[in-house]
Parts: sequence; C-alpha cells; structure tokens
Amino acid sequence: MKRRRSGGGLVVLAAVLLLAGCGSQTNTLAPHAPAAKSIDSLWWWVLGGCSFGLAFVTGAFLRQHYAAPLTSTNPNVNIHGWWLISQQWTRHGQPASLSMINQTLRAIDIQAVTLGQFQPGPAAKASINPVNYLVQHGYALLTTYQPASRFWPFQWIEGSWLLALSLLLITATVWLVRRRAA
Repeated sequence: MKRRRSGGGLVVLAAVLLLAGCGSQTNTLAPHAPAAKSIDSLWWWVLGGCSFGLAFVTGAFLRQHYAAPLTSTNPNVNIHGWWLISQQWTRHGQPASLSMINQTLRAIDIQAVTLGQFQPGPAAKASINPVNYLVQHGYALLTTYQPASRFWPFQWIEGSWLLALSLLLITATVWLVRRRAA
C-alpha cells in the first residue's frame, strides 16, 4: 500500500536545466558528424530515457532517505496528502499475518481480504468496526509515512542536486568547447 507524490515545481525546472546541459553536449561531442541530425534526434531520445530513469531512481530509492520517515500506531490516523511508505498490522511487536488477523476476526464473522480491507460475513454486526476490534485484541496498525509538510523541503533537495548535476554538465561542455577551439 504505497502512495508516492510526484515531483513538481522546482524539480521540473531543474530537470529541464539538466536536459539543456546534456543537450549542449550533442554539438560539442560530434559537431561535424555526417549524420548530425540523426545523432541529435537519437541523443534527445537517450536524454528522455535518462530523465525517466533519473526520476524513477529518485522516487524509488533516494527520496525516502531525505528525511527519516515518521511512524504511528494510531489506527485512525488520516493519511490524506501524506506519502505512505508502508502500513502493517503487528501484535506484541511482531508483524501479524493475514491468517492471524482472520483467526481473531472469526469471532465477529469478518474476514480480512488484505491487511487493510475487510469483508463482513452474513452474521457480522454493522456496528462493529474491525480495526477497533483488532486494536482491542492487542493488534497495532503500524504506519510509516512522510508528512505532506515535507513536500517543499524534498523539492528543494531534489532541485539542488539536479541543479548541481546540470552545472557540472554545462561546465564540462564549456571546457570541451574551449579545448577544441584552442
């Protein structure tokens, strides 16, 4: 049960600058190639793939390490707008399996389809909340998340390292152009 916030604002601006820095390498590395237009077109496809890969790696691996995620055992926590990293049921500090949860819920005729979705049986009372029932029987819902208030700090972090990478590529381009001109 993962929900990730997509980048925007500063990250988009920094990624465009990164593409511009990479794109300037096209004419620097192959200025008089016979098939310069083909190379240029191919280069932009490669840049697009690299940008997608960079965005994927950032979202999948880097962003979660910018700040330590928060954890909560409050089953009624409102996760709207937050980046939910993980959510699992525990009992006595150990992860609870779906079969353990179903064994506990069997007494009230409710079945856990997943760790967060419940299916009431024909004899289940509508007034019984399965989440509260599990909490009353020693279970805790452990939620790990990044709060919505960290959205802009994460934007600044990503924008900064993308800007640094852009400046590095632009500096390399200027150095190559000056070296060839000399």
